[in-house]
Amino acid sequence: MNIKSFYEIFILIAVIFKILFVIVNLRLKFVEIIDKKSEDELKKISSRAKYVDFISLMLINSLILYLFFPTNNNNKIIIGRHEQILIFAVGIIGILNLNWGLIINLFK
Repeated sequence: MNIKSFYEIFILIAVIFKILFVIVNLRLKFVEIIDKKSEDELKKISSRAKYVDFISLMLINSLILYLFFPTNNNNKIIIGRHEQILIFAVGIIGILNLNWGLIINLFK
C-alpha cells in the first residue's frame, strides 16, 4: 500500500467518524428531548458519544501531525515555516488534551 492510498483511507476514516459523531449526538439529543428513555440508556448513548468524539479528535489531530510534521516537505500546502511549526504544535496539544481517562478506564 503506498502512502497516497493510506492517506486517502485515513481521511475517509476521519470523515466517517466525524459524521458518526454528529449522528450519535443528534440521537442523544433526540432521546433526551423526545424519546424519554431510562437513565441507563441515556448514559450508554452519552458514553458512546464520548468515545466517538475521542476517536474523531484523535484522528483529526493525528492528521494535523502528519500533514505539518516539521521535516515533511509537502508542496501541496503553502504556508510558512513558522505556521507549520505552530499547526504541528496544535496537533500535539490537541492529542495531549484528549480525555485519556476514557481509554485508560477501558483496560481496568
